[in-house]
Amino acid sequence: MKYALFFLMLFILVCCCIIETSSAYWGFLVWPALNLLWLSIAYFCNKPSIVLGKNKDGDVKLFLVILNLPWLVYTWSVFRIQILLSKEDFANQVDGTSIWISRRPMPGDDIGIFELVIDLTAEFTKDKTDRNYICIPNLDGHWLRNCSPIDVGYAEKPILVHCANGHGRSSAYVARLLIEWGYCSNAESALNMIQASRPLAVPNHSQRARIEKG
Repeated sequence: MKYALFFLMLFILVCCCIIETSSAYWGFLVWPALNLLWLSIAYFCNKPSIVLGKNKDGDVKLFLVILNLPWLVYTWSVFRIQILLSKEDFANQVDGTSIWISRRPMPGDDIGIFELVIDLTAEFTKDKTDRNYICIPNLDGHWLRNCSPIDVGYAEKPILVHCANGHGRSSAYVARLLIEWGYCSNAESALNMIQASRPLAVPNHSQRARIEKG
């Protein structure tokens, strides 16, 4: 809810700027305003599908990319900067399992060992990979609306699970996998396993509550 309110407040602020400005360029503010209103709706309803329209194959809808482009450009830029500044490993294997948790793969990241790549992002386009790929889009900072199960046959094969930074959504999803595949009996032990391998992989309160709820 806080993200929905944040985007709504920004929308109101931009609308105030549109009303107050006498510049001939006020029209350029309409696009960001519509974008912020759309994001507020997406977060209020927890609808990751209306950000880029990503499906399980990672395909997106062009009109949604255009509508959300102001926010997407900002998000993608911040992500690039974070990669440059971060000293965190690209990916970490959860000890005792074949599951790896990571940030979004970039050109140059070696993902050739993985049998399956699971993409949890709603705000990025499809990964550039020749691995088996499935997209399960979820909103950044929100509890996981989409938690499609993965065939237990992959439990013995190396798989890569990623969101943007490999922290919130990834840890929440991997925790569910660890429980479903019998590695752990509860959310606390699953998250402890994950954080022992990737210390910054910590779900927020709403994400953790959903894991514990089952």
